[in-house]
Amino acid sequence: MLRALIRLTPALRLTRVTTAFAAVANVWFVLLWTRAVAEEPGRAILRQHPVWVQVIGGFFVGVGVYAFAAATNDIIDIRRDRALKRDRPIARGRISPESAVVAVSVALVAAGAGASVIGLWSVRLVMAVCVGTLFYNFAARHFPSARVVLLGLLYGAHMLVANPRLAFVWPVWVVMTHALVVSALTHRLSGARPRLTRASLAWALAGWAFWSAALLGVGVWRTGSLWPQWASWIGAVIVAALAAVFAVVAAVVARSSPAAQAADRVVRVGAFWLALYGGAWLLGQGEIAEGVGILAVAAAGFLGAVVLHEIALRLESPLDYRLDEPADAATPTPGRRRSS
Repeated sequence: MLRALIRLTPALRLTRVTTAFAAVANVWFVLLWTRAVAEEPGRAILRQHPVWVQVIGGFFVGVGVYAFAAATNDIIDIRRDRALKRDRPIARGRISPESAVVAVSVALVAAGAGASVIGLWSVRLVMAVCVGTLFYNFAARHFPSARVVLLGLLYGAHMLVANPRLAFVWPVWVVMTHALVVSALTHRLSGARPRLTRASLAWALAGWAFWSAALLGVGVWRTGSLWPQWASWIGAVIVAALAAVFAVVAAVVARSSPAAQAADRVVRVGAFWLALYGGAWLLGQGEIAEGVGILAVAAAGFLGAVVLHEIALRLESPLDYRLDEPADAATPTPGRRRSS
């Protein structure tokens, strides 16, 4: 067992699958919501196939797209990581660039195959999200305002893979906004450069406002109102309460931990919260079994992610190595942790 973990550790760190449960939960939420709510346009299409088939497909979509994004990031940053971030799998020589390319290919195929059980438009949307991810990794992440806005958009678009015709778009807006806030907060906590200045923050807010209006406008066009009558307000109240609790938790984490560790913890807690939102929407709509199921996935995914992350960290970075690491090593981006 130990040998198997040691062999898998570089791949786990490369693809960051230990935090992919949030992406899976987002896709599953849209699947379950669409199948449960009669007013959703895509309901008839989804109900043509057994739910277990689509749940498996949604799993591959979530993990595949997330792993694709993480692995391409490390491939693009090979030279930089070898100079500044030697704890990463490729930079340390724990996994070869060729193997990383294979991982990217496998992740892309898995995401496409998972989307194929949902529909052709879902496959096209997966490809669009992957193209957007490449643009993010190559260019947008070097501009703070574009970075946080595009990351939020990618999270929202990733949800819609489960139903590109989704009418009730408020859950997508919540996830998009949450991802943007977490990205901005971790950018500041980690000390990433270029800095997120007041000017870039203003541009980010403007971008968020534009895409919020566009997304909610699509919802109005599809339902005839900003808030459709068939959607319960209870879910919105629970989600608002969860968002307030997250703000408090994030503030406590930011003040009680060193900056680099705080950024990593905010990312992990933020991922957990994404799954909580999905469960809250379903419970508010009266879909108890589906809501409890999403919450159970969130809890299991969060605990599993913490355990796997700590095991991988200790297997790959023994104490003597971490003590010898230069103190000025670059801080991690979301989803990564610097050894300390």
